[in-house]
This record gives sequence, structure tokens and C-alpha cells, in this order.
Amino acid sequence: MVGESFSSDVAVCPECKHVNALQLKSLAYTLTCSKCSTYFSTDADNEINVKFNLPFAPALPIGKSGTFKGETFTVVNCSVKRHKKYAYDWREYQLISPSKRVLYLSEYDGHWNCFERIQEDEALKKVKLNFDYKGNKYNLYQRYSAKMIYGRGEYFTDMFSESPDTQVEEFISPPYIMIRETYRKNTYWYYGAYQDRNELIAAFKLTPNQLPKKEGRGYTQPFISSFKKDTLIGVTLALVALLITFQIFFAYTSKNELIFSKRFNGNELAQGQTFFVTESFDLKDGTKSVLFKVDAPVANDWFFGDFVLVNEQTGEEIEFTKEVSYYYGVDGGESWSEGSTTGKAFLSKIPEGRYHLLIYPEFSFNNKEFSLKVIRDDWNMSNFWSALILILLFPAYYLIRSYYIEEQRWADSDYSPY
Repeated sequence: MVGESFSSDVAVCPECKHVNALQLKSLAYTLTCSKCSTYFSTDADNEINVKFNLPFAPALPIGKSGTFKGETFTVVNCSVKRHKKYAYDWREYQLISPSKRVLYLSEYDGHWNCFERIQEDEALKKVKLNFDYKGNKYNLYQRYSAKMIYGRGEYFTDMFSESPDTQVEEFISPPYIMIRETYRKNTYWYYGAYQDRNELIAAFKLTPNQLPKKEGRGYTQPFISSFKKDTLIGVTLALVALLITFQIFFAYTSKNELIFSKRFNGNELAQGQTFFVTESFDLKDGTKSVLFKVDAPVANDWFFGDFVLVNEQTGEEIEFTKEVSYYYGVDGGESWSEGSTTGKAFLSKIPEGRYHLLIYPEFSFNNKEFSLKVIRDDWNMSNFWSALILILLFPAYYLIRSYYIEEQRWADSDYSPY
């Protein structure tokens, strides 16, 4: 049955005889009665007659207008679709402007996409699973057919009859999405992107509670950042290259000057004396680094020293400690060892001046010796590794989190690359 009366302005419901004013005028091909929710056609040759009983209220009210995407758009219909294979539901809306521009909105778990139809060019005719479009690489996310289980408003086509026979393929390159619909021998393409719900709230003067609450991550929801992954990788590589350049420069320009060297023996300490006092030595050329290298002939043994660097002009003291230990053996027929007979202490910014050292040694029973070298303006790799870790820390976090998010994004897809 079709509407008993139809003009470009009204259509009479065949069930309840309610007169429905038509927003789309002559563009309305099917509609649901605003009184009894019967879905029918304005075409006398189409006898579709369906009663929708789903208790559902569209988040975007039918007939609501707002300034959106630079134009005034009016919501003309809302449909609830159900995946034929996995039986989950989502919502779709169609909007029209006075210039007859049509936008499509889809919503699932509080996440929105906005798209519109585009012309199929020669490149799109060749699309299979993956393709490039407008500088972005798209991958097939899902392929399905759906049935319409609810409708409200007016439609340009017979959405209810066409949906089950329409194959839909969704390709994503977050936040962008492209959709290919194939109905019989006709193919239609749509291009769009993830839609910020706050823009919808502002455009149609809604309250946040009127829109469904977000759950999980939308499959086109972007990973929020102010840069792209390729940009981050490029900047990181540039910083690493710059760091290596600086390290090479400092390696070649550092003097690595031996300022002091001496071997000490605990037996040389007078009775009751607990520390050594070194001869004075000069540190020159401004504020630079100093390396203290301690060697002790330990074997399954240890040595510990408490060192105090004294500036003889200012009286300023800098204290540091160093332990040297080396152990080895055989376990289960395999040799093992740990530690070293050499220890290093690095002080990065020591002003020039005349200095001496106070050394408070702790010897084991077997070892009473150690030697000390003081090297000025040493080329030290520790600063390089520290800087490299700092440079790589954020990119590593970003890439790991990005991978985790992409894995989540594709969790519901039959075509997941993860």
C-alpha cells in the first residue's frame, strides 16, 4: 500500500490516515508516519508498508536545523541499522541544506562519523583492499550488509528495501573514512571523517546529555597529537644525528689531560692515620670536567674509597665515593665473573684552580693497594647515552601507545593487520 494522497507538500499515511507534511517536498520517496511510525512510499508503484515498533528516540531530532560545515542543515531522517552477521546496531542520519547538499552522520557507541557522497573516478574503480586517496593510505576495515530495523523521517530512496541487498565496504585512514556501497550494479562512494561530538552539540544547540555517551575507542577516532608519526620519527632522527655530531666534536676537542697519577699502599699510613693527602695539582682552562680513575688489584675481593676534592683557594670541598670489586669462579662447569678492577667517578663542572685530594680508604684483608689517576677535560660517553635516552624516551612512549591504540582500533575488524 502507498499513501492514499500525495503532493509535493504532504503524504497521507495508509494506516492511520495522518497527513504528514513533507520537508523534502518532491525529493521524499519514502517516509515514516510521524503519528503511527508506519514506513511507506510516495511512489504509487512501491507497495512497501512496514511498522516500526523499536522504542528509540533520535539523538538529533528530526526537523532540527543548525549551522554545520559552513551551511544550514536540517535533519531529515534517522535510521537504526543492524549488522546481518554480528547483529549489532548503529544509527545513521541524513541532513540537507537549502543548496541541496546532503550530509550523512553515523553513530556507534557515542562515536560519530560525518561524510558525503563523491564521484567515483577511475582510481576508485580499481580499489580492492587497500589504496591511497588524497595523500592518505586506506585499509579495508569491514565489509557487511545490514537491515534497517527502525526509521524516522523522510528518505530519498527506499532505504528499508535496499539495505539488505547493499554491500558496504568501509576503508579507514583515521580520522578519515571512505565507504563504498554496491547495490545491484550501482556503486556509490562516500568520503568523510571522525566527527567531534562537541561540534554537533554547538551546531544543533543540544545539551551533552542528548548525545550518546562515548564508550571505548571509535574506529576512526584519531590518536590525539599535534604531529604525525612520520614527523616525529624524522625529528627524532635529526636530533640523534645532531647529538652524534656534537659527541664527535667533543671527542676530538677534549684534551683528556692526565693531571695526577699515583699508587697508594695502606701500609704507608702512619699508625692511627686513616686517610691519604695527595700532592697539589692544577686544573686549568676554566670550568671543565674531571675524571677520577681508580684501579685496585682485587680478585674475589673489594676496595672502597671516600674521596674529597679540596679547592685550596676557596676551601670548597666536593665529596664522592667509589667502590671497586671483582669476583669470579666456576659454576656447573661454566666460568663466570662480575665487577671490575677499575672504577670511575666523573665530575662534570669543576672550576679551574689549585686542588688536592683527601682519600679515606677501606681495604679488605687481602688487598692494601690502589692507584688513582686524575684526568682533566675527559671525553665521557655517559652524557651521550643520557641525552640519547632523553631524546628517545617520548618517541618510544608515543610509538608503543600508538601501536596499542591501533591494536584496539582493529580489534573488531575481520581484516585486522594486528
